[in-house]
Amino acid sequence: MKQLVHEHEYFLTAAECDVAGRMPLTLLVERIIETATEHANILGIGYEDLKQYHIGWVLSRLSIEMKRPPRFNSRYMFKTYINDLNRLYSTRTHELYVENDRGEMEQTGAVRTVWVAIDTDKRTAADLSVIHAEECVRSDSPCPVSPVRLIKPSATLVIMGKYCFRYTDIDINGHVNSVRYLDSILQVRPMEWHLNHDIERFDIIYHHECMWGQEATVGAQYAPMDTDIVDLSVTGDTKVSARIKWREKER
Repeated sequence: MKQLVHEHEYFLTAAECDVAGRMPLTLLVERIIETATEHANILGIGYEDLKQYHIGWVLSRLSIEMKRPPRFNSRYMFKTYINDLNRLYSTRTHELYVENDRGEMEQTGAVRTVWVAIDTDKRTAADLSVIHAEECVRSDSPCPVSPVRLIKPSATLVIMGKYCFRYTDIDINGHVNSVRYLDSILQVRPMEWHLNHDIERFDIIYHHECMWGQEATVGAQYAPMDTDIVDLSVTGDTKVSARIKWREKER
């Protein structure tokens, strides 16, 4: 019997927190990838299982809805399960539970991720039928997070800066790590904004991979004021699009 739901509990240390004492978005996404990787390994569709077919998993889309992020010195847990898995892609749900004042684990967020398979040699889409994906376990529970809508910046996009990808940005698939893009995306708002706001919803679409040595241009659009649209491009070609909906931090 294959494991339908995978759980992993963590503890948020001071060294992992952002300036506001909460779990940063970058660490949140790292944990999402980690729990998905662990579950894929358990189900026999992980990195080592696919390597013989020259196939690798790549995060394609991610949507996060957050009521309350983990904060310093608290326990938190992810539960993940597969909603769909076919010959081209897999959709997952990640439920986030955070320790409350009573010491109970309370669900405070949920995530929808879409993973695609790539041919690691040709850098093109791969066919998952070779691993008999239809035999993998899927949950009957629907994903509580709606799919990401089209993210398209307008002509009012303001160029915020540039970044050249280096050694520490590259992952095992030979391209820029999914999390590394978030560093540039979050810099479009100043420190004071982050101190006074939490992320309510975050959407990101990875259109095309970036490679070592490429220089990315980061542009942002603020309309309405509680929503940012961020575009990361290389020589005019959009590589990543993100939308961040903010809310004022609870006092």
